[in-house]
Amino acid sequence: MTKEITVADLKEHLDEWLEEVRNGTTLLVLEGERTVFEVRPPGGWIDMNGLRVRPAKGKMRDIRFPPPLEPEIDVVALIREDHDAR
Repeated sequence: MTKEITVADLKEHLDEWLEEVRNGTTLLVLEGERTVFEVRPPGGWIDMNGLRVRPAKGKMRDIRFPPPLEPEIDVVALIREDHDAR
């Protein structure tokens, strides 16, 4: 999200605007009608529920997992053997 604010508003409410930036908002700071600078979160990181996170690049359902491993040993037999030894 991007918001336009004036230099005077930025000076007056700096703490509030910095919190907005921490939460992912980009600020366009205006002097008159002209944008003089932009304030944005570094590298796309945002604060969410007390954690610093990056916004998702895709959907969880699009993740491709590797194929399951084919173990060289029978894991169940190994657990039974260990259990019987106790």
